[in-house]
Amino acid sequence: MIGWEDIYKVLAAMFPLYTALILGYGSVKWWHMFNSDHCDAINRLSCYFIMPLFTFDFTTRINPYKMNYRFLAADVISKAIILLAILLWANFTKKGNYAWSITCFSLSSLNNALVVGVPLMEAMYGPLGENIVIQSSILQFMLWIMVLLMMFEFQSAKRSLDSGASSLESATNCESTNVDDKSKQTSLLVIAKIVGLKLAKNPNSYACSLGLIWALISNRWNLEMPIIMEGSVHIMSRAGAGISMLCMGVPLMEAMYGPLGENIVIQSSILQFMLWIMVLLMMFEFQSAKRSLDSGASSLESATNCESTNVDDKSKQTSLLVIAKIVGLKLAKNPNSYACSLGLIWALISNRWNLEMPIIMEGSVHIMSRAGAGISMLCMGLFMAMQDRMIECSAKLAVVAMILRFIVAPVTVAIGSFVVGLRGDVLHVAIIQAALPQAIGSFVFAKEYGLHANLLSTAVIFGTLVSIPLLIAYYVVLNILL
Repeated sequence: MIGWEDIYKVLAAMFPLYTALILGYGSVKWWHMFNSDHCDAINRLSCYFIMPLFTFDFTTRINPYKMNYRFLAADVISKAIILLAILLWANFTKKGNYAWSITCFSLSSLNNALVVGVPLMEAMYGPLGENIVIQSSILQFMLWIMVLLMMFEFQSAKRSLDSGASSLESATNCESTNVDDKSKQTSLLVIAKIVGLKLAKNPNSYACSLGLIWALISNRWNLEMPIIMEGSVHIMSRAGAGISMLCMGVPLMEAMYGPLGENIVIQSSILQFMLWIMVLLMMFEFQSAKRSLDSGASSLESATNCESTNVDDKSKQTSLLVIAKIVGLKLAKNPNSYACSLGLIWALISNRWNLEMPIIMEGSVHIMSRAGAGISMLCMGLFMAMQDRMIECSAKLAVVAMILRFIVAPVTVAIGSFVVGLRGDVLHVAIIQAALPQAIGSFVFAKEYGLHANLLSTAVIFGTLVSIPLLIAYYVVLNILL
């Protein structure tokens, strides 16, 4: 029987992910720390460096020789049911068409398996749940995303053939930034005010102080940080070493001198953040105020970035050979497409001959992969904040998207699971992982190919927000009924 303690454990696993999401959203909407160019840069960092290693890291954890092949068969059966239903709808109904078939397949098949699924399933069902959802993500990366890309490319080639010319897309982003007027007075009071305002907007200035205060309190009264608070901090802090080379001191000293070295370098960083960076900022601001007085006017900076992107001409031939070539070239440029394959190859080799990953290689992967969950949810928050509206499409389409994601997907997996004879916790995990929120990649593909991106945007944003109560409901109901 599910108790409140079990539900709290699930919430504790999910809450840190949403902390990262809120930080991403707030950094754009409330604190105005990032503009669209900054968000694009963070997304590219996540897409091309962090997520491939994140995928590789999780893939290497499984033993391919002990995978649950019944679950994999159930997943294949569920997708076959979806594809068959879409095929019948597209060919034998008046409203059916190929373009909407692609979107329906994307909504009912691609979920956020690694970022949301792994911590959630681990909290619900332990190592079994984690192992199943990783197997599901492997199948998704190696098969279903490839199927979706083939469908997209076929649609693109067909559209090109029908129009008789390749489509061109151009995007122009113009932005101008204004520097706040600075007072001409260079008194210490004015400088202190400027410094204070800038430091108040920079969490690095007081993060160390808050950490020291908590360390003093917790060690004085032997307190432990609440799990929700600890997880919320860790989900972002684990990204630190991979994102900033300034953090190299801690892992380096720990490797050289163990806990003693780590402790010393942390003390040094506390002194640096609490004293010397403040002195440096005071010097910078004093110089800035003095320069402002000398010039007699505040400086204005404007930047205009104009770029236009040309989409490569598509061949008018819609043969499978041409489509496969286009897909292959695009996938070759994206490390996410082969990170999973490389991880699976290593898992096969290491489990076959009982090999361990060399420490240098393991550390190189972990330094970036540990940032995966936090940065992915941060990027989700950035994406949400950059949208004009939470729901970019009509309410009717939004409801259809939610039905496909949270009802159709788990129901088809349940059918496939019963066909192959899955029972117990494995059946529960199979159904719940199918109801995970929409994969961010599905929106990326839809935007790139210009096909119902507004609907996928809504599915990603709204689905992520409503997923917690829905997934907990599935968790409770399944444990009561099955």
